[in-house]
Amino acid sequence: MLAGAMPSRLPAGTGGGSGVNAQAIAPSQERVLAECERQWGTTLEGWRREDECAEAHGLTCDRDGMITSLRVALQHGGSLGSIPVTIGNLTQLTYLSLTSNGLTGAIPPVLGSLTLLDTLDLSHNNLSGRIPASLQHLDRLRTLNLSRNHLSGAIPLALSERLTDLTLLDLSFNRLSGFIPPSLASLTRLKLLNISGSGISCPLPSSSCQPPPPPSSAFCRLCPAFCSSCPPPPAPSPLPNLPPSPAAAPEPSSKQQPPQQQQQAPASAPAPAPAPAPAPAPAPAPAPAPAVPPLLAPQPQPPEPVTSSLHSQSAYPLPPPPGPPVAPEDPLRTSGVSTTAILAIVGAAAAAMLLAAVVWWRCGGQKQQPARTN
Repeated sequence: MLAGAMPSRLPAGTGGGSGVNAQAIAPSQERVLAECERQWGTTLEGWRREDECAEAHGLTCDRDGMITSLRVALQHGGSLGSIPVTIGNLTQLTYLSLTSNGLTGAIPPVLGSLTLLDTLDLSHNNLSGRIPASLQHLDRLRTLNLSRNHLSGAIPLALSERLTDLTLLDLSFNRLSGFIPPSLASLTRLKLLNISGSGISCPLPSSSCQPPPPPSSAFCRLCPAFCSSCPPPPAPSPLPNLPPSPAAAPEPSSKQQPPQQQQQAPASAPAPAPAPAPAPAPAPAPAPAPAVPPLLAPQPQPPEPVTSSLHSQSAYPLPPPPGPPVAPEDPLRTSGVSTTAILAIVGAAAAAMLLAAVVWWRCGGQKQQPARTN
């Protein structure tokens, strides 16, 4: 299964020219190349021993002699063995191609430390094992070609979530299992996705695609049934009805007002003056209290405020004037008899009884006493 077209792209500095770059290889990089030759047990014809970085030899270096591009290709076939872990020390690599070298063993996880890699091509070898999840750290990777190997297991989910710049992913002709991660649908830059003969298939249709993949993506061209089951993206909210421009909008005249203004017009007219409220009836004069002795006379009380009846006669009730909190009313006051009046009555009755006792003692009591004899 192949989606898209294979781009004809070669990295800068890997052409077939015969010129030699005068830049010397840094000693640390030269030790890495020597370790690779020692592990592979052969001297590669493409690598010259003058410690020079040459495009024709599959090497490209920067000004500091750090290798930025490495391409290894056997001239007459054969097998090099496994991938040396010392390649992880070529930290400035942006292009690594080890295709068609009969490599065996697993892909070393140390390749995940080459964070500047733009292209990783390990196709047409005999590599086995799982795809290492450490490749998720190659966040600048654009081309990943692992086709024509014996890789097994599922595609690591982290690859489809972290490698957002991928434009080519070729996993064809392997021994993988499971389904393509649905998160690959979110890789909008992916132009080619090849899983032909790899043992994996498209994911089952689902209604929980978040976010929905674009129909033109390489994933949807490869798995149209999955993408068609995803709900369409929500439609953009309609723009509010904007008022016309001031040049086109006619100004409202005084003769024709909007309905809202016409409804408010009667409210703005002056209301007729209300009829004068009748004067409140004068309060009845309190009954005169009986005379009491000065010692029992009640203390003067402040006059009670007269409640106006304008609030009850007004069409719109007014809030009560601010003032101190009103204490609860005395039950005697609410019944019409004030405490002062009761005290006055009790005091008057006591004074009357005392006066009567004094009069009786002076008048009637002395008459009843026997006359004294000389």
